[in-house]
Amino acid sequence: MSQSLPRIGIFSGYDPRPWVMEECAGQDIRVLEDFIRRLERSGKYEIVWPGRRRKGHDKLVHSTELGRRYAEELAEAGVVALVNVHPTWTFPQTSQRVVTDYANRIKAKDPTARPRLVLASIQDTTVPGMVSGMATGGAYNQNGIAFQHVYGDFDDPALFGELESILDQFVERARAAAKVRAVVEKLHDLHALEFGSFSLQMPTTRIDQEDLNRRYGITSESLDQQVFLDRAFAMFDWEGEPGKSPIRRMRNAEVRKAVEQVYDRNPGKFRAIASREVPRDKYALQVAMYFAVLEIADEKGAGAVTIKCQDECSGVYATCCQATSFLGNDVDMNGKRKRMIPTSCETDLPTMYSQYLLKELAQEPSGFGDFRYVKTFSGEDMQDEKTILAIVNCGQHPQFFAGRKNDSLKKKQAQTEYPGQEHFYAAGGAAVRMRTAGGQRMTVARLGVENGRLYLVACPLDTIDVPLERHKAYNQAWPIIEGTIPVPDRVMGRKWPSNHLGFVYGDWIPHLIELAERMDIGYTIWDEHGREYHRPS
Repeated sequence: MSQSLPRIGIFSGYDPRPWVMEECAGQDIRVLEDFIRRLERSGKYEIVWPGRRRKGHDKLVHSTELGRRYAEELAEAGVVALVNVHPTWTFPQTSQRVVTDYANRIKAKDPTARPRLVLASIQDTTVPGMVSGMATGGAYNQNGIAFQHVYGDFDDPALFGELESILDQFVERARAAAKVRAVVEKLHDLHALEFGSFSLQMPTTRIDQEDLNRRYGITSESLDQQVFLDRAFAMFDWEGEPGKSPIRRMRNAEVRKAVEQVYDRNPGKFRAIASREVPRDKYALQVAMYFAVLEIADEKGAGAVTIKCQDECSGVYATCCQATSFLGNDVDMNGKRKRMIPTSCETDLPTMYSQYLLKELAQEPSGFGDFRYVKTFSGEDMQDEKTILAIVNCGQHPQFFAGRKNDSLKKKQAQTEYPGQEHFYAAGGAAVRMRTAGGQRMTVARLGVENGRLYLVACPLDTIDVPLERHKAYNQAWPIIEGTIPVPDRVMGRKWPSNHLGFVYGDWIPHLIELAERMDIGYTIWDEHGREYHRPS
């Protein structure tokens, strides 16, 4: 049995003035019918055009009542997207009426559903098709309705290629809708933990927790780092002051096992950088910090964590790299399967929540990263432009991102090193260093706050291989992901909400657009072709 084609709704809001109806409507109906035939010939969609069974000028939406009827039929047909066609003249409110009425009808059945809308306008000096599209687009913007706009010659195959690319994205969004809806509906289950606060005095790490509770039911609490440090200290007998003196005995079996399996069996990994060997006791304390935070998260039912490492931990006891890396991983340092708890550094709450959303969509580990380097390069003919993004930060990418996604755990463990941290972390400790292999699609994303309102930014990334010597170009102890993105550096640098990001394997762009719509927040998201999808925040 053949699978049914996705349904695409089409309509044209029109100008009801008598002279327009007399002089232009007949020709514009013919243009609209030809437009529909062209789209149907692709064989990819079932076109739902309420004007098909109507006569005369009613094939165009030229009245409030027609707008209501068109919206009703489009909603009942279960279309996954709307195409608003502009051949020449329009009254923008006629189109706005169809879309807002349709939006309310689908929300009555699915409260978080939103229209997937594209405008198609003729670009011609002799008719105001593009003008009509722009005027209507402005009306949608005023209502916070996201849309795409294609314009050009309706006989140009390139226009239909662009339109089909957008519609294909909408179809993917529709297929993702059930998964995304489930994520949004479960947000009230999330409880987040923040250890410390306002790291490095970075305002972009803050978020309105009460707003998240009011809108989505998310709860959170803030604890001092000493809460997990005291628990970690209690996992040992000390020669002197806890955390600052030699360890006499390891009381915790899991900590002891990790030290024996990771440190004692592979001491060379802790000497990966000459002159920076990590002491055994220092690594043991870092492992204990991981198990301490894990225990606290389990006790409090937390699904996401953020930690302020600098300087209370990194300057006094040890860096928190083992905790931030392995909390978000799918196995612990002993290779034991565990639940994934997305964890960010620098008490970055927006990135922590971004990681959580990515993890919920992918059902795989998501990581915390830093924009270390982004640069656009052009070929000799200035046509083959590509942008390289390097994600290089303190040393806590989850081990899941060592090598290739489908590598065995044994191979990922073999590709992970634990060199001594950089000199600006006075207390030292082991980083979690790895190189993510090339030829893999990833998604990078981050929530941000714009003029007090939440929004989401995201794009795909295609990884490239990272040789060992590449560490010399950055801070040597830190993990590296390098890849190409479809966004120029000057655009990325201006529009990304912070220097931090969340990342995950796979292309989750359609899901993230659908997610932002269903969370009712703004977004700026680019697809693999560099096309920007936007909704005002």
